Amino acid sequence: TKNDEFKPSIFGTLKQYEFKVLNRYGEQMFYSKAISKGWDGKLKAKDQNLNVFVWICTYQLEGQMVNVEKGTVILMR
Repeated sequence: TKNDEFKPSIFGTLKQYEFKVLNRYGEQMFYSKAISKGWDGKLKAKDQNLNVFVWICTYQLEGQMVNVEKGTVILMR
């Protein structure tokens, strides 16, 4: 299957949210505070090469502490 955007799935009432994707050099490829927006594998409208990228999602659900989740994603075309 083809995924056009990469974004987290979080269920609950959000008080705070930010999602970013970095390349292996730490350069920010994507950043959003809107849960509806995901990374499309591009930087400034330019397709990025096949590679492994790091993602970091910081969020807070109502009545809970701030959570930070991290991982990697492989970009394939």
